[in-house]
Amino acid sequence: MANLLFQEVSPLRVGRSILADYRFQRPANATQYTAGDVISDNATNSTIPVFVAARFPGGGGIVHSVALIDSADEATNLSADLFLFNRFPNTVAADNAAYAPTDTDLESAIGAISLDGTSAGNFKAGNANAIIQTTSVGLVFQCSSDSQLLYGVLVARNAYTPISIEVFKIRLGILQD
Repeated sequence: MANLLFQEVSPLRVGRSILADYRFQRPANATQYTAGDVISDNATNSTIPVFVAARFPGGGGIVHSVALIDSADEATNLSADLFLFNRFPNTVAADNAAYAPTDTDLESAIGAISLDGTSAGNFKAGNANAIIQTTSVGLVFQCSSDSQLLYGVLVARNAYTPISIEVFKIRLGILQD
């Protein structure tokens, strides 16, 4: 009987899932947002949310979920878009200012993810706090060749009255290459 030849098969190298978080506190005011206003940490000079997204510079992956964790549960639920970029945006709007990205900014956008707090399936109230989630996003990204980072801008899509020093945490579920 012939000898059977067995070949050892190495496992496929697959990516890994991670959570990339960014937490910020709004300014000490309760000024209502209108659709198209930036939600950020400063009324004069905003900080851009930064997420360590790739395993190595120039790496990529897939954003498969996004959660917006909110320290408040207001009467009107927030709906927002999270714009994600693979380069630092040139346009940095202050909190509660209209978001007006340049063409150059949008050339480095990987997409915008809707966080619809008005949908019962996406919004979950806690104890005076809330979470807005979007699953099955499927947004493919590749970081710039010298970076592992994605940059974000959170933009209100409805009239939303925040509380003073409201805290937001943006959590990206990422499957890395």
